[in-house]
Amino acid sequence: VNYWRQDFLAGLLGVESAGAVRCEGAKDPVRRHFFGAPGTRDQVLVTYRDSRKPLPAQAAAVASQLYEAYVARFSPTDGYPQIVLVGHSLGGLVARYLLSCPQLDDRELAKLGGAGTDPVALRQRMAFLRNRTLCLATLQTPHEGTPVADHAQKLQAILGQAGMQAALKEAAGLLKLQQAAALKSVAAFMKDLCSAAVLADLSTAGMKRLNAGDLRPDRARRDDGSLVPVLVAGSGD
Repeated sequence: VNYWRQDFLAGLLGVESAGAVRCEGAKDPVRRHFFGAPGTRDQVLVTYRDSRKPLPAQAAAVASQLYEAYVARFSPTDGYPQIVLVGHSLGGLVARYLLSCPQLDDRELAKLGGAGTDPVALRQRMAFLRNRTLCLATLQTPHEGTPVADHAQKLQAILGQAGMQAALKEAAGLLKLQQAAALKSVAAFMKDLCSAAVLADLSTAGMKRLNAGDLRPDRARRDDGSLVPVLVAGSGD
């Protein structure tokens, strides 16, 4: 909720006032992430994930959240309404991975979800969501990687994980004094995503590898043979 502003959620729902957006079942661990507006059938589900984990692990976590929330909220009698995925920055890559992963074999899927993951169940959940996804819209997503991650990898190699975090903390303090908003946003980005695994995925070389492999566009194919369209707004580099 803190990441997606209320006015943005209101815009997704097509209502004028952010005050019209409400959360359903605020105390329910599944339904509390649903937002809607009076007089509309549309729903917005806000997912949550650990952005420090590798991209595949984030995709597995989001897939489970989406599936559990979807089947809790809707049923076959509702006609299982279509889904529009919206991802900002790294979230766009997570969504692409979710739409692509059903093509992976059991061993890869088990590695994706971590210990105790049922690869068959995870594939079924991802395929269920992919088949009902109308499209994916990405906002400022680094589909071809970002030079920021390239430079962060070099810093991490020199300073190590702890040293890099300390350096970024000091840099953020200096930039705050200088009121350099653009540079502050870069420092915040690097601080939040300084996990070596995430930086490897977001680097230009990493995304080149993923776009030719796990995230190859033809992997986001529904069971009927049609591809899920991806709408891109901004490059996020």
